Amino acid sequence: MSKQTKIKELRKLSPEQLFSEYKKEQSTHEKLRTKLAYRRLKDFSQIRKSRCQIARILTILNEVNNES
Repeated sequence: MSKQTKIKELRKLSPEQLFSEYKKEQSTHEKLRTKLAYRRLKDFSQIRKSRCQIARILTILNEVNNES
């Protein structure tokens, strides 16, 4: 799935759904950081992907809030 597809799918969600996605992604990111600290994370790029996904969600949330 490309980034543009993910963004289009995120834009279709309501603000409440976006916020729940944000919380879920934030939880995933914390788990990845914990695995990294204990040296159990094999794919380090997952942390960056998670951070980028959080940024996408927050950007869209801000856009929705500014339109209102």
